[in-house]
Amino acid sequence: MWLALPFAWFWVCQQQRRILRDGRSLSDEERRDATAAGVVLPERIRLMVVAIVPTPGASLLRGLAAVTRFPLSPPAGMALGHGIYLDERVSDSRSTFVHECVHVAQYERLGGIRPFLRQYLEECLRESYWDSAMEAEANAVSARVCQRDC
Repeated sequence: MWLALPFAWFWVCQQQRRILRDGRSLSDEERRDATAAGVVLPERIRLMVVAIVPTPGASLLRGLAAVTRFPLSPPAGMALGHGIYLDERVSDSRSTFVHECVHVAQYERLGGIRPFLRQYLEECLRESYWDSAMEAEANAVSARVCQRDC
C-alpha cells in the first residue's frame, strides 16, 4: 500500500494545482465556516464545483477499497491541500463544505500533502476509512459547526 503513496501524492498535487488555478475564492460566510473548522489560512482555499469529483486511478481505488473499505463511489467532496472539489449535487451542502474544510485544516496542521496522505492512509489501513480518526474529526467538527447556526 505504501507503494501507492508517491502516486497519490503526485495526483493530489496535480489536482490541487488545477483547483487553485481554476477554482473560486470563498465567500465571507464560507471563510467564517472554514475558520470555525480549524483552517488557519482560509484565504488560500479555492473551491471548484464539478459534475463528478475526480478520483485517482481505478486500480489504486480498488486496492484501497479492498484493504480499507474505502468507498468506490465518487465522493461528494474532496479536499486536496487548499483546494476543495464539491459535487454539483451537494454544492449547497454546508456540512459537506465544512467537512472538507476540516481536511484542509488537517493538511495545514500536519505540514502538507505528503504528511497528510501518510497519516490518512495509515489510519484507513489500521481502522478502515469509515472509522479513521481523521474522518471522525471531520464528521464531528462539521456537525458542531453546522449545529450552531441552523
